[in-house]
Amino acid sequence: MKIVAQSLFILLCLSPLWYCFGQSEKLEQNPQTSLAKYFDLPRESIHLHLNKTTYVTGEEIWFSGYVFDRASQKPFEKTTNVHLGVYDDEGKQLDKRLFLSQKGFLKGNILLDSTYVSGNYYLKVSTNWMRNFKEDDSHIIKIKVLDAINEPVSEIASEDQYDIQFLPEGGNLISDIANNVGVKVLNEKGYGVQVQKIRIVDTDGTLATSLSTSKLGMGCFEFIPKRNITYWAEISLPEGVSRYKLPISRKTGINVRVYNNSNHNKIGVVFKTNPQTMDNFGDREFYFLVHKDGISEKIPVNFNLSGEAKFFLGRSDLKKGVNMITLFDNTNTPILERMFFNRGNVNAQKVNINAYRFNNDSISVVVTGAIAYTKTSISVLPQGTLAYTPWDNIVSSFYLKPYLSGFVENPGYYFRDVSERKNFELDVLMLTQGWSRYKWNDVFNNQPENIYVFEEGMQLNLSLNGLDRKFDGKLMLHETEHHGQQLLTANTENNRFLITSFFPMKGEKIYLSVVDRKGKLDRANAYINLIDEMKTDRQVFRWPDNPFPDARVFDFGSEEAVEVQNSIQDRIIYLEEVELTEKKRVSGTENPFIPAYMKNKTTKVDSETIKNFPLFTSLLIGLYGYVIIDSSPPGTVSIRSRRAGGWTQGVGNGLNVVIDGVRYPNANLLYQLPTDQVEEYWVDRLSRYEGALSQLNETLYVFTKTKDDCEESSLALRKTASAFKIKKGFERTKEFYMPKYETFNDKAFEHLGAIHWIPDLELDENGKGEFRILNTGIKDIAFFAEGMSSGGELLLTTEMLTLSFVP
Repeated sequence: MKIVAQSLFILLCLSPLWYCFGQSEKLEQNPQTSLAKYFDLPRESIHLHLNKTTYVTGEEIWFSGYVFDRASQKPFEKTTNVHLGVYDDEGKQLDKRLFLSQKGFLKGNILLDSTYVSGNYYLKVSTNWMRNFKEDDSHIIKIKVLDAINEPVSEIASEDQYDIQFLPEGGNLISDIANNVGVKVLNEKGYGVQVQKIRIVDTDGTLATSLSTSKLGMGCFEFIPKRNITYWAEISLPEGVSRYKLPISRKTGINVRVYNNSNHNKIGVVFKTNPQTMDNFGDREFYFLVHKDGISEKIPVNFNLSGEAKFFLGRSDLKKGVNMITLFDNTNTPILERMFFNRGNVNAQKVNINAYRFNNDSISVVVTGAIAYTKTSISVLPQGTLAYTPWDNIVSSFYLKPYLSGFVENPGYYFRDVSERKNFELDVLMLTQGWSRYKWNDVFNNQPENIYVFEEGMQLNLSLNGLDRKFDGKLMLHETEHHGQQLLTANTENNRFLITSFFPMKGEKIYLSVVDRKGKLDRANAYINLIDEMKTDRQVFRWPDNPFPDARVFDFGSEEAVEVQNSIQDRIIYLEEVELTEKKRVSGTENPFIPAYMKNKTTKVDSETIKNFPLFTSLLIGLYGYVIIDSSPPGTVSIRSRRAGGWTQGVGNGLNVVIDGVRYPNANLLYQLPTDQVEEYWVDRLSRYEGALSQLNETLYVFTKTKDDCEESSLALRKTASAFKIKKGFERTKEFYMPKYETFNDKAFEHLGAIHWIPDLELDENGKGEFRILNTGIKDIAFFAEGMSSGGELLLTTEMLTLSFVP
């Protein structure tokens, strides 16, 4: 950090806090050392991007999650276990689930069943590691649920009352020097109220200055308060002009002024005091720290004869986002603190989203202009939606909220449609915040301890009973969805086994076999216990129910709202209620997908093959030498021939995949395919029947069994292994499905409907991606995109498109 002490030209306005001069004993703790130690354990932040924020009972909440390492400012890859709780408006936990994060990303969905009646609910995501810190780093989102049976709650309007706060930059008004003062005008619910005119006057009514506030009720003004003079703020409110007394200025003290003009590459810092204070300095000396996340620089402060000390902070030398300036005296006592926001490269990347006609039923959506390999989630809604009004976005969740204490109204506002005005308003927010959420008493005296571990999967405890003398203390855990086959050795004399970093999926079956001295497998009489740190808790903070200041306002208690919500709920048929039928082949008859010319070339899957290779990909590895790689996102499979060195996605020396007579462009359908679901297969090294389609690749033909056949074939494994169904584990993710709406041409769909949701679109090396959506016949479509690259660059885009090709 390069600091230049010189005369300062004016840049902009900002800051608050309080301190009274008094004698104190010299603190033994060094602030820089204590600060570094306080942030020695890594801190993580989580952001959830939802497809909507208002739902109808029976819909699914679809979400993507991003986990951020605040120190490296990259995806937090160490985090795997993410706990998501659902809470009612009183804070009672209604549901708690475990989701798997991979390389800093997760996705999932939660069904809002009939138990969710109209009202406000909260989603809270957190990790076990977060419990090590006094500051709550969990991410909380408020949603609204509408239930056609129970009418929406419409709050009764109360008589307007206002909370007017005056927050001097530095904490106190100091007499006879220039003071910058923040103003907050709040309603009875704690939300900002925009005021067009505030006059600051003295007791005689003489005007000192005037100002207005932003739509979030904040502003600032500068004036020189005289000692023993009372000042008033005359505020023009809807009910008329009201007078509020300002704090009385103090005889002595120090304040600060930060000039944070985003057009300049330096940030100005001025400490000021008056002659009475300087007369009392004695041998008192001062310095300040510029710091963030434990990284700090110490700078001495020397007041000139005018009672000022001026500095420039090079913007490029500062950390991105919220930085803190804390003034100390030579006893290491913190005197005042001021936060400011260094935009730097914080502004998220924006992408271009365009839509093209694919066919009569679908539309191709192309995303371009992003950093390579950015993972992106996109909600596609009608432009007239009133169901998407999130307060947070990925930028505010990672760069703003972790440093502010208390309730912050609509933090994402400062990072949407960024302008000079919003930069100024963000600076005023910093001014009115005062001290950061990291209290110096905790930094000095309550250092975090590494008590709660990073959860990496779950812990599986196994114990065996009723073993005969042939048992050799070994247990076989057969291949699972996330683990290969494992031979376990008992770690105690009581035939107990422990597996750490175990990743079971909820509802998954695991198979266990005991192993005798000759290596023979037999069914295990076992007791299993899965341990994780998912606890029941409460959501203690309740957000006031108030329309979002920068969103279109929809009164969910109005007659129109009741009509709309009843309409959409009556017209939705959820896909899980649709019963699909198909013709099934009678078990034991010939597979109709196997052509006559291939019947003598295929290999039948028998019980011995199933026992040795529970997953079909393990068969390809063991018998044919293929290399299988589970790529990102999960479910993406790459297959390389060790003999030829090619890939299924490449041209030449790769592998074509044909399943039940259908040629697939990749091998993704083989992901976690149990071998007992395959009836016959053939690896054709020469691709003699594919002709030019083979592109010089080898060809794999797979012929699957019917459901009934699969159940019978698994008996081979059941004879030598015991099956245990996982009742708790990681939630399974499923593909987004669009409810079957009766019509797309009414207010119900326009206001509350959903067109599509993409949880994990991974943009390629050129920053490009493509997906398809249903052509609903709606011309005006909104795209809400968020994302994060492997290097930690954030993406935030809202795109409104009018489709000319839609009739």
